[in-house]
Amino acid sequence: MAELGQQTVDFSVLVSRAAEESFLSLKELVDKSKSSDQMDSDKKIYLLKYLVKTQQRMLRLNVLAKWCQQVRLIQYCQQLQSTLSSHEACFTQAANSLFFMHEGLQQARAPIYDVPSAIEVLLTGSYQRLPKCIEDVGMLSTLAEEQQKPALKKLDTLVRSKLLEVTLPKEISEVKVSDGTALLCVNGEFKVLFTLGYRGHLSMWRILHLELLVGERSGLVKLEELRRHALGDDLERRMQQQQRIHS
Repeated sequence: MAELGQQTVDFSVLVSRAAEESFLSLKELVDKSKSSDQMDSDKKIYLLKYLVKTQQRMLRLNVLAKWCQQVRLIQYCQQLQSTLSSHEACFTQAANSLFFMHEGLQQARAPIYDVPSAIEVLLTGSYQRLPKCIEDVGMLSTLAEEQQKPALKKLDTLVRSKLLEVTLPKEISEVKVSDGTALLCVNGEFKVLFTLGYRGHLSMWRILHLELLVGERSGLVKLEELRRHALGDDLERRMQQQQRIHS
């Protein structure tokens, strides 16, 4: 019989071993029956047990004999099972690899470049695809020199009237209005330069410059440009909120 696993036994060996065990059991039974100590009923019982045991052994051999006739089919089924298991492992590995490759491609993919626009700029030196609404915006016009002085005087008047509408804290030590701007100073704390025109609204304050006058022995606190702008924006929002509340 061909091998089906790691531990196999030839069918002829099984037949020989079964026949040998049956012969030894029969010989032992004959030897016991010769003795005069056993009764006839006991001898019959021992003989019946031997026959039943031998019958079971022969039935098992018969089943094995019929099963051995299908060894090739079983081997073929086992090979198919092994092949299918190998294919399943390959498919699983391929699916996992595709998943991780997809994640990697999502991170490594290049942006979608506007190639036609780049070619047009390189070849013609201009870009003709801008929306026409840009022409309606136009350029912000600047005042002429003879118009700037009256405008600044008018802005000074607006700033002064706006300051008169609010109650300034008593801690403010200096208030100066010039060139359309107002300078407020609190000794030892801060100095701020502001004007009107927050987000295009002439009724709202807009901070132009902020300077802190507090510090340590080594010198005054110096704010970075970004932090100064962020602080100015926050103060502007707070002033607009207070103005809306009072109005």
